[in-house]
Amino acid sequence: MRKRISFFLRWWKPLLILFLVSVSGGSVAGNRKYFSEPTDNSAPWKLLRDQDGVQIYTRPYPGSHFVSFKSDTIIAAPLHNIVAMAMDFDSYLEWIHRALEVKILDRPAKNSIVYYMAMDSPWPVTDRDTVNIVTFSQDPITKVVTFVYELKPGSYPEKKGFIRIPANWG
Repeated sequence: MRKRISFFLRWWKPLLILFLVSVSGGSVAGNRKYFSEPTDNSAPWKLLRDQDGVQIYTRPYPGSHFVSFKSDTIIAAPLHNIVAMAMDFDSYLEWIHRALEVKILDRPAKNSIVYYMAMDSPWPVTDRDTVNIVTFSQDPITKVVTFVYELKPGSYPEKKGFIRIPANWG
């Protein structure tokens, strides 16, 4: 179990860094074009890596030079423990790679949280920060839990020494 999570986190580090570097410059940042869930899901997912029970997939992101990526794995833990970990923002500094600060800004609804996160970027990249709203739900029949992370621009002042991530969706 730990080996799977370790591999998953090890692969997310370079992908996250690549994503953070990419969205902070170029035409996406210049136009302030924000990502949202793609409506054209016709492109199939292509397996990029399959190791230690973790599969990482990519596919083109419609209308962008970026790619979408997803990861699949099985975590041998009760669903309520996994959800509790994902909602425990106080522990993010312990398990999110390069997280410097995480702060809950608002709870606009019972099932959503607005939060600020600052991240240490590797040299020579300037550190990044983001403000997101996460909305979570559970299908009453299948019991599948879904977390949707979206950018929440204008919710928190930009900080000196950080580049605000201008686009994301997850």
